[in-house]
Amino acid sequence: MTVLFSRRTLAAAALCAVVLPAFAQKTAARDALRRFVTEAKTASGRFTQTVTDKAGQVIDGPSTGRFAFERPSRFAWKTEKPYVQDIVSDGKTIRLYDKDLDQLTVKSAETMVSGAPAALLFGRAEALENFTLTEVKAPEGAVTAVKAEPKTQDAAFVSAVVGFDAAGLPAVLVLTDAFGGRTQLVLTDVVTNRALPEGIFMVKTGPETTVLEDRTALF
Repeated sequence: MTVLFSRRTLAAAALCAVVLPAFAQKTAARDALRRFVTEAKTASGRFTQTVTDKAGQVIDGPSTGRFAFERPSRFAWKTEKPYVQDIVSDGKTIRLYDKDLDQLTVKSAETMVSGAPAALLFGRAEALENFTLTEVKAPEGAVTAVKAEPKTQDAAFVSAVVGFDAAGLPAVLVLTDAFGGRTQLVLTDVVTNRALPEGIFMVKTGPETTVLEDRTALF
């Protein structure tokens, strides 16, 4: 299953083409991606996530929630419906909290592989060097798109298509894993370089929460 964003591994992305000249079309999405990772110091918004198998059958979702990041290394991915699950990083550790299980898994941020989708959008600008970038047809909901293929062999996915809206903000992210499974993320209400909600990078747990440490690679 794919993922920055299946339930277990997340437990657990410009102008309309008819307006752009041909040369601009070839570079618009790559330029949008590079601008986003270099100029957006913070960002937040909402997401809708759907996971399908190779045959196109929905196996998880749609699930909805909110996300935020602060470069170079803090991010939050909080699923709100149909279940509650938080994934947050302070740059040193990554905490995955599953409310249904009342379980908190703590990982070192160093376990995130260099070709991870999280590194593509939320990490440092240098992280783009870990991907081969190709302009592709924009998915529904976007006007330009770039396909990113990780150069590392230990990535959890084989490609990520990042679609941008007319404002140059990521609007759609489609991840494909080695088995043909796909995770589609539709991003809405995306804002950049504004103050983030207080406590967005925190996880609220209870006194009976089980805490586990995990040293395996993430994403």
